Amino acid sequence: KSIIDPQHILGLRKIIDGIIIEEKVENYILDIVEATRDPERFKLTELKEMIKFGGSPRATINLLLAAKAHAFLKGRSYVTSEDVKAIGVDVLQHRIILSHQAETRGLDAIGCVRKILNHIPMP
Repeated sequence: KSIIDPQHILGLRKIIDGIIIEEKVENYILDIVEATRDPERFKLTELKEMIKFGGSPRATINLLLAAKAHAFLKGRSYVTSEDVKAIGVDVLQHRIILSHQAETRGLDAIGCVRKILNHIPMP
């Protein structure tokens, strides 16, 4: 027997779609993903040679959607920068490709994303 019916899921998706995200939090998301592509711009020079390919536009979209879902699960109708930071590693760790140099230095995608999240100031 189903735990939840499809109509209920669609209703929840509609609620999550309606969760508010302020421009400053959207810009925070953009900065995080942009830092995976151009770390030097954000004074993360040590990551320049480590990240071969940064997050795509799809990474940005998924980070925003996951932040909305996180806010919903926390019982809020709006997204905070804390929501973004809380799910950032889970969303982005498989959306960046590291260089061989990163692997030889023992740096993984989780570590790279954590460095970025800890470096980019939250609004």
